[in-house]
Amino acid sequence: MSVFRYFSTSRNRRPNHDGFSVIEIVVASAIIVTLVTAAANIWILNFKISRTSNVTTQASLLTEEASEALNYFRDMSWAGYIAPLPLNTPYYISWNNSSMKYATSTTPILINNTYTVSFTFYAVNRDVSTGDISGYSTTCPGSPCDTHSKKAVISVYASSSPSVPLMQSTILLHDIYKK
Repeated sequence: MSVFRYFSTSRNRRPNHDGFSVIEIVVASAIIVTLVTAAANIWILNFKISRTSNVTTQASLLTEEASEALNYFRDMSWAGYIAPLPLNTPYYISWNNSSMKYATSTTPILINNTYTVSFTFYAVNRDVSTGDISGYSTTCPGSPCDTHSKKAVISVYASSSPSVPLMQSTILLHDIYKK
């Protein structure tokens, strides 16, 4: 009789719940895959933002360095460094380690195999009656042109896209020392 009870299929008997069903495993797997995919996408996005931030920071620092170089040229000699450079011509700045000075060139100079920094001068036009700046031009037409001031547009380009600047900055240089 005890053997019979053991093999009986009574309705009062509870089913054995010792493992997971296939549906539970599929649902758990789907949740894990979704979480891992979301985490991977967040990591990739973080990497892209970090890369963009790094490029922007480097371009900003190179723009500031070019501005300092132009101020250096102004301080050394307006007549020797800035006045002779034609308007509306891109120039490239480099650092000469042997002379410990900045230099300019009309040939693009690659910095860290990644960036090119250029500057272009424009004439500063002044109102004859007030002396206020009235505009900027690519030529110096005569009397309203201030020969002791120049607008400089500094541009930083990536070697991967040399026609689109990563960053631009505009400064106004004045021959304050009359050198």
